[in-house]
Amino acid sequence: MDPPIDHYEIVGLPSGEESFKYTLDDIHKAYKRKALLLHPDKNPHDPNAHSNFTQLNSSYDILKFESSRTLFDDLLKVRRQQSVRDRHFDAKRCRMASDLEEREWSCSTAADADSKAQEHTILRKLDEEVIRIRAKMRKTVSPSVDIANPPVFPRQPENATPCVPAHEHHAFENAVLEKIKKAI
Repeated sequence: MDPPIDHYEIVGLPSGEESFKYTLDDIHKAYKRKALLLHPDKNPHDPNAHSNFTQLNSSYDILKFESSRTLFDDLLKVRRQQSVRDRHFDAKRCRMASDLEEREWSCSTAADADSKAQEHTILRKLDEEVIRIRAKMRKTVSPSVDIANPPVFPRQPENATPCVPAHEHHAFENAVLEKIKKAI
């Protein structure tokens, strides 16, 4: 969306509360002064001279008629009120955002402590379960196989084809997992 155009500023008059007090004569004098500066014949090297002068003329056309100037003054008044309201709401939004962040931070620290305690409990149970499974496997597997320290096989080169197809490997893993589950 384009920024709102202030026709008083384009003509060369200060905008604001005093813009309601300008007479047609004040607007006409400001327009003439600005037209002498922005005329395309006075600025042959400015590529925007024609568009600037056209915008000056359209702003003057709006301000020179009482009905259109009154409507524009009402529009400026509404914009000023909206700006004040937005500044007020911006301050309110900042306070609300900081309050929300503070509440989230306080909740997250409590939740983090709870989740860390849960994580610690789960890890402890997992370690106990692994120790129990290893002990049980030692009883069922022959003593020549060390469950705690399985043998390390040399790694195959990355471009080598596997000796066992992937679907058979997954089937083997699933079978081993089923045996472990039955043993537990």
